[in-house]
Amino acid sequence: VRQRYERRESRQEDLTTIADLKQIIAEQEKDLACINEEKRYFQMRLMSLEKHLEEASAEEEEFEDARAQPTRSLENLAHISGSPECPPVNPQNGPICIPPTIPECDDCDE
Repeated sequence: VRQRYERRESRQEDLTTIADLKQIIAEQEKDLACINEEKRYFQMRLMSLEKHLEEASAEEEEFEDARAQPTRSLENLAHISGSPECPPVNPQNGPICIPPTIPECDDCDE
């Protein structure tokens, strides 16, 4: 009886359910791959912004030190007080331009 049960043919409704579930899993894996790409993008963007902030903070400290020492020449102060390179200002987001999301991940077939 057990061998006959194990050798039976699959029912069509079971095969349909399995195919549907496999399709759902494939779609979810694709979505997950896109979310991971988006996460990597924002992690890299965050690292870039942190680096920019650290550089700007260091330049500000140098400028404050220069103000405390009146013996420095005006030429030295001019290059220290220069504004750091900032991304273009977006009226919506201010000086930090963060896109709402990365482009659709159509080519993320991982």
